[in-house]
Amino acid sequence: MVSSDRTWTVQCDRIGEESHVNLESPNPDPLQSWRPDEVQAEVLAGSDSVLLLGSAGSGKSTTLRAASKQEAERLGAERVLGITHDRSQARAWQAQVAQQISGVAPRIATVVGLAGTILMEVRGSAPLLLTAPEQEVRVRDLLAGSIANKSVDWPAEWSTAIGTRSFARQLRRAISVIRLHGWEPEDLVRHAETQRDFAWRAIAQFAAEYLQVLDWEGSVDYVEAVLRALRYVDSGTWTGQPFSAVVIDDAQDLALLELQFVRSVMSPSARLIAAADPDQGVWSFRGADLSAVAELAADTPCLVLPMSYRGPAVLRDARDQLMRSRWYPGLAADLADSYRHPASVSEHSGELKLLEFDDVAAQSAHIAARLRTARANGVQWRNMAVLAASARDIPEIVRGLGVARIPVSVPADDVPLVSQPAVATLLTAARLSLDWGRDSLDSAQVEHVMSSELGGLSAAELRAMHRWLRVESAQRDSAVTSADLCVDPDLRASLPRRLGRLSHRIDQLTERLSIAARAERSGRPPAEVLWELWDGAWPKRLRERALQAGPTAIAADRDLDAVMQLFRLAQRAPERWGGTKGLRAFLAEVESQEIAAEPDLQQQSHRDQVAVMSLRRAKGRQWHQVTVTGVQESVFGGGHPGEGLIQLGRLTTSELLVGPTELSAGEERRLLSMALGRSSADVVLCAAGGEADPPATLATETGQEWQPVSGQPDVPYSPGEILARLRWVAQDPTNRSSAARSAAQLARAAENGVPLVPAAIPARWPGVSDWTTAPVPVRDREAPIALSASAVAALTDCPLRWFWNREARGGRPSGPAARFGEIVHEAVSQLIAAEQAGNSLDLEQLLDSLWQSDGYDAEWRAASERVAALEALERAREWMAGRWHEIESEVGLDVLVPLPDAGFDIRIIGRMDLVERSIDGPNVVWDFKTKRTPYAVAETEESQQLRTYQLGLAYGSPADVVENDSIGGGAGYVHLNIDAGRRADNPDGPKVIQQSPTVLADQVEHLSSLGEMVRDERYPARLGAWCRTCDFVNSCPAKGDAQ
Repeated sequence: MVSSDRTWTVQCDRIGEESHVNLESPNPDPLQSWRPDEVQAEVLAGSDSVLLLGSAGSGKSTTLRAASKQEAERLGAERVLGITHDRSQARAWQAQVAQQISGVAPRIATVVGLAGTILMEVRGSAPLLLTAPEQEVRVRDLLAGSIANKSVDWPAEWSTAIGTRSFARQLRRAISVIRLHGWEPEDLVRHAETQRDFAWRAIAQFAAEYLQVLDWEGSVDYVEAVLRALRYVDSGTWTGQPFSAVVIDDAQDLALLELQFVRSVMSPSARLIAAADPDQGVWSFRGADLSAVAELAADTPCLVLPMSYRGPAVLRDARDQLMRSRWYPGLAADLADSYRHPASVSEHSGELKLLEFDDVAAQSAHIAARLRTARANGVQWRNMAVLAASARDIPEIVRGLGVARIPVSVPADDVPLVSQPAVATLLTAARLSLDWGRDSLDSAQVEHVMSSELGGLSAAELRAMHRWLRVESAQRDSAVTSADLCVDPDLRASLPRRLGRLSHRIDQLTERLSIAARAERSGRPPAEVLWELWDGAWPKRLRERALQAGPTAIAADRDLDAVMQLFRLAQRAPERWGGTKGLRAFLAEVESQEIAAEPDLQQQSHRDQVAVMSLRRAKGRQWHQVTVTGVQESVFGGGHPGEGLIQLGRLTTSELLVGPTELSAGEERRLLSMALGRSSADVVLCAAGGEADPPATLATETGQEWQPVSGQPDVPYSPGEILARLRWVAQDPTNRSSAARSAAQLARAAENGVPLVPAAIPARWPGVSDWTTAPVPVRDREAPIALSASAVAALTDCPLRWFWNREARGGRPSGPAARFGEIVHEAVSQLIAAEQAGNSLDLEQLLDSLWQSDGYDAEWRAASERVAALEALERAREWMAGRWHEIESEVGLDVLVPLPDAGFDIRIIGRMDLVERSIDGPNVVWDFKTKRTPYAVAETEESQQLRTYQLGLAYGSPADVVENDSIGGGAGYVHLNIDAGRRADNPDGPKVIQQSPTVLADQVEHLSSLGEMVRDERYPARLGAWCRTCDFVNSCPAKGDAQ
């Protein structure tokens, strides 16, 4: 390590690389003002080896950093080694010591970093070190090969699992465990054959093949690097100078193999100073073994750090209650009490809460509200964290905090590289460039790139393009897709002038894709091909936004970091893979890495942002306020087998155990204890899994109980919510002026000159301008107002929804449920016609002639719906067999209802599914329904659709008007998808609910009021059950969400 002014060059764990650490840190160095307690002073004053036990915040790391500085000054920096579990921790440790020491600072490394250095010194060149994602890709490739060429005798009972990604992930871990325990694959094969354990024999065979391929490549994975370095040291092949003092932080994270390796590089008289917090041993899935702490304690005196400088007493006591029934073999029992009961010197009273929310959305809203409250109380964003027990929850957390305009920082290794939006766009564009000039372009991929920042098309332009493509497809009588538009310049030339900007954007995109395609076909490396796609206006826009403020700047910063990470990965591809790989192979490699890629490339954000990360990722860090999500039985249930198909717990350093093992709840308990140790003040544990995944019972062992929290927060915390509330309040004339003043104040709020809520300016609010009159009326004022029976029902329910859906045509396209109803209605009509003609139809054949399954997203769904349709037809036939009167299906309706007092007429149009005509009585209208739940009796009685049918039938046949101006024999719904029930006269028929005859004058008056509404173009919004299925609920002025 060398220095120049205040910048130090340090050797990193990435073998052969160096890193520059800027020592001009905004945070004061804690070593300068640190005052050791009596135990810490004893460690610094002594010269013997020692194992420090300390809980979270007891000063372990500070003590070790001071000790490494002191030993470097006493022995010389080249004779001192510091070991920690994380590269970023190693860099911070080394930079901190470098500030306090004159000359060279001691070497601080991870175990893998030290092993890589020894391998490089022995071999003369740095080995290719595989990251976990790259290792998993290798395993999947080799697994596919072993299946194809039958090089491994996989058990027949595993045939359905082999080839899945889950199995490959387990297999990767199995290989690591085999090597961590020091097994050679050949020895494990013989051992498994002795026990007639053919599954483990196959695993060992695969491990041998895997290691052989890595040798051919000249690469090693993390565990293999440590094992080979250990053997080089033990055999005397490594001739380096042993260390005279070794300082180990987080010894609970070591595997036995790693501890053995660290001890192998120590001189016989070396001093070992190690610190451990066994209650935070949560890395067993990476090979960490608490037996390493016991082995250290066997020949090293133990001291317990007596003080807790981080968390308040309430969190210390909660951790103690959680862990008090657990202690660790190999550690003296009399250490437990002092280890778990350090004296707390925290100035905060502290708080621990267990909150259960209705769902994930409510959880996100309440978390955002708590963070906003803490910020209002003076806590900086950077002093708050949201930790996810499951990394899968992180995107939802980020979205929820983004809605509340809370700045967040997510470590790069908690989100897969391919999931980053900018990287996903670049990779999709690269895929398109590979297929450029062929007929195999994927329209979905084309539209993804078009609508991204690389393509530059807005949502409105994309919709305009789709409308033009539909028209063009109809004219050509063949499908014209966005992919065709992208590759065919003549087709783009036929775009109308109003779509000129769209045409220009697509021209620019196609030119960029063409250049990238030519670069790839000329043999240029992946990084250069990606650069042809990237270099342009897009990165300039991102850089400009990143220099601004607010969520847009944060997103731009994240996109730039992700793209830089992708390019670094592409540039290192040849050295990583031992040869040149083309773009296609590079894309396959990157896209198949399910584990979050390249943790060494993460960069800790220095912005004032809330940290969002996985719970395990938070180890070793602290914040003022910590919120933990996903504290549910699925994660903290404990006692479950947990190891999957390959029982890794059966393998020890000396034998293969016969029976399967079961994981204890110990690690889940330690993980929860670690979460409680991340805060210096408040911790909130959250659950939102509902009945399917209830809150973890384990959490109640902290002495707290789960508190249910219902609904959303009462107070709006996001700018959008505040603005919506102001607009709602402003509707009341008595509050309008104060709401306008508050909105104006919100509109003036800015960060670095950029308005935070530009939409808060009252003059820009929709609806504040005076009402306007359209130049062309919605309906011709001279013509009768034409309404169908279903339109009358829709207008009655919610006039605004009717207008948006029927007049503005803004609703969603009809889905499979609507097509199902159309098919059943048509089939019933044909069935009635055949029955009246004296013919008997085969229902299966009838349905086959009409059925369409292409609208369903799965074949099983289409098959299930077809069975339901056939049953509906059988019910219809059963019901019609019981009709005594003459029936007529698909009866047209086109009658005029004059309204002379209103000044306009209503024209009732449409069709009635079935009219039952009685010779000696009034007629009855029946309407077929295919919904899965029946209309209630009261709902049917008030149905405006049925009343309008009755009115139309009466005006078409005056004989249907009977005494007291009531109409005919009434109407009813026939629910073809629902059985009549056992108490019905015909249990095999459909469920029928009738409406009594309606009063003519009442229905005419109702139609008159609806006609006035349409004529005056007044469409108020009304709340009701229909809101649950409304396409426009997010824009509805009557709904709280839209207010």
